[in-house]
Amino acid sequence: MKLVLRSLFGLLTLGAAFSAQAQTYINFVTCPVVRDIGAELDVCFYADYQGETYHLSPIGLIDWGQPELKHRLLVEGEVVEDQAYCGGKRFIGRTTVLPDVDLECNDYMPFNNLIIGEQRIDKRPEHPKYRSVFEAMKTDPSVSIQPAPVSLPVESAINDEGGQVERDLVVYFAFNRDRIDGVSAGKLLDFAEAAKNGDYQVVAKSYQAETRLDSGEKLAEHAGMAEQRSNKMLRILTGLGIDPQRISFDNYDGNIAGSGKHDWKHRRIELSLE
Repeated sequence: MKLVLRSLFGLLTLGAAFSAQAQTYINFVTCPVVRDIGAELDVCFYADYQGETYHLSPIGLIDWGQPELKHRLLVEGEVVEDQAYCGGKRFIGRTTVLPDVDLECNDYMPFNNLIIGEQRIDKRPEHPKYRSVFEAMKTDPSVSIQPAPVSLPVESAINDEGGQVERDLVVYFAFNRDRIDGVSAGKLLDFAEAAKNGDYQVVAKSYQAETRLDSGEKLAEHAGMAEQRSNKMLRILTGLGIDPQRISFDNYDGNIAGSGKHDWKHRRIELSLE
């Protein structure tokens, strides 16, 4: 009997460990739920999935892929266990608003005085071109709809210590999208400046991919997405002053196979200065 119990306990332990490991990466499609977290704050979005609650804004992406009511959301990421917001766990990854209208995705959770948002405005980067705007927003919310500073607080393409040019940049994309997030846009400004100042050639490789959901279903990007992203990037780089004759693209139109771990990182453009 003791042997049987020990064996059973071992199986349960392995099962629990496997379950915990399986939840490290999340890949699912859901209806986002909007939650009221206080009168002085904007709403947030969450979803319940496999017994857990997740905040549906990936860490570090405040301007991109935010959920919308009446649309389902593709969620891809790696869970960060020690961070939470909106009553749910946070993750590093990407979310993509799916284009089709779904009227069932219209749930609202009223303020319950238990899950209260925090004034995250004070936790933004200490950057002169941001701080004046953020401070003004505290007393005048209308400032939030004014144009944002053009120069974003990102690392310069020139290394301050050794003066070396950062010659490589990777830009990631949402599923079936060619839009660039704000952080990447800021890095592109520095990248383009380095390309012009150093008289470099810009060599770019564009990829598209599939995503493997936790259910086993695979979502493949449309044919031609890699080329569509290249065309968008070409317009951006030439708009930043780079001679189009100094830019070359290779498009990999076949979808990279999904594994359920960081599939969103396959949807990318790799830029190099040569």
